[in-house]
Amino acid sequence: MREVPPWRNVYAVSALVLMSTLAGPSGALGNTKQSDRPHAPSKRDWASQPKFKPGQVLVRFRPGVSRQATEAAHAVVVGRTAKTWSIE
Repeated sequence: MREVPPWRNVYAVSALVLMSTLAGPSGALGNTKQSDRPHAPSKRDWASQPKFKPGQVLVRFRPGVSRQATEAAHAVVVGRTAKTWSIE
C-alpha cells in the first residue's frame, strides 16, 4: 500500500473545515435563521395557545354524509359553520 504524503492530509482537513463552515447555520450558505425556515408545527409552536376555544366545537363528519344531513345536525344544536377544510 502506498503511503499518503502528510501535506495531502492537511488539504483534506482544510477542505472539510471550509465546507462545514460554509454549510453551517451561521456560514455563508446557511445564513438563514432556523426560525425563518418553514417547518412542520410542533407542540412548542402551540404551547402558548389555549387548548380550547370557548363556545366552539370542532366537528368532522364521516365521508359520504350529505350536505342536508350536516345542515340538519347544525340545526338540532343551533350551530353554524365557522370554517371548512378539505381533507383529501
